[in-house]
Amino acid sequence: MRIAIVLLALPGLQGALTAQERLTLSQSVELARATSPELASARAGARAAAAWARQAGTWPNPNVVFGRDRTSGLEGVNGQVTIHLEQRLEVTGVHTADRSAAVARADAAAADVLRAEQLLDARVTKSFVHLVSAGRRAALADRLRQVADSAAAIVTRRFAAGDASGFERRRLELEAARYAAAMIAARFEANSVATELAALIGRPGTELEVVDTMPPLGPIASLDSLLAGLPKRSDLQAGDFMVTAATAEATARSREWIPTPTVSAGYKSEESAGRPGRFTGFVAGLAFPLPLFDRRSEATAGRLALADRARADRDRQHRDAATEVRRLASGLRALIEQRRVFGSRLGPEADVALRSISVAFAEGELPVAQWVDAVRAYYEAQGALLDLDAAIAGRQADLTAATGPTEAGGAR
Repeated sequence: MRIAIVLLALPGLQGALTAQERLTLSQSVELARATSPELASARAGARAAAAWARQAGTWPNPNVVFGRDRTSGLEGVNGQVTIHLEQRLEVTGVHTADRSAAVARADAAAADVLRAEQLLDARVTKSFVHLVSAGRRAALADRLRQVADSAAAIVTRRFAAGDASGFERRRLELEAARYAAAMIAARFEANSVATELAALIGRPGTELEVVDTMPPLGPIASLDSLLAGLPKRSDLQAGDFMVTAATAEATARSREWIPTPTVSAGYKSEESAGRPGRFTGFVAGLAFPLPLFDRRSEATAGRLALADRARADRDRQHRDAATEVRRLASGLRALIEQRRVFGSRLGPEADVALRSISVAFAEGELPVAQWVDAVRAYYEAQGALLDLDAAIAGRQADLTAATGPTEAGGAR
């Protein structure tokens, strides 16, 4: 069955996709990545975090200080003018720690973008697979509807000739209606999934058809290999970066109690009462804040607690990720084994058997009840096989998102 979906091709794909061509899975993923608001939000967050990291690396500007003193008395006037620069010296490590925290948060935001891409790819893949599966199920139901209509026509002729009962005629008409209803339901499901896929790829406007194929099934690595690669997963790396940021912030707050010196240097001009002319020279100074009332112990304790929380969150993420990989890998292997055992008993031989059933019924060698049982068994078996193919593709997409891309195998 041909399932049409609605979208507007992006400028980069306008030359490749037309109304007569079918949308592939890779094109769907490319369109989704280019139009996804979730990805746009994550990328904007990464740009903001990177900008803040650059800002955290800047040094504070010096202060220009101008002073004018003038006093007068019986002996005359005293006055002085000073112009000097003041610069705070970052020697306590607070600036370095704050910059390290900002850089770590920027790295975490960049990792979040990669994770958002992986999750979007999995979602688009599962939507695409669901659409293909619904189309195949509709085509299967339509085929059996035609077979049932043909059988019902044969029984109708036999009924007119007195060779079949009214029950047999109504029974086959009901069976034909059953497959017609299944076809309508599958087409409605396909249209619903097509709407979802169109929303994922963005900008509806041009009708395209999806390629009727499932994504290739790649080899499944051993569980030890899958678990060993988890530290490279982007969201787990983001958790590690957040621990680094929280630890650096705790370090920065713990060092703020250390007095930060401020140096100054400049020019001075002075006039004194009773002395002609002016005296000029330079001024230099060194200032330290006096932390008599600086209570930062609670702020430091709060940051240390946040660092502990970040570590606990990271450990939870690693634990949940390992559990997810174990569940997905074992489930995928079980589905593949079911597909192998079940598929070995179907295939071209099942189609031959269906044709044989139709021929035997047309020649009067097969009763109506056996025809109904045989055709229904074929429909249920083929439908179960379609469900297994869709489940395998969806589970593989989830496993890929959980562990990273794997080497592609052959198409199904």
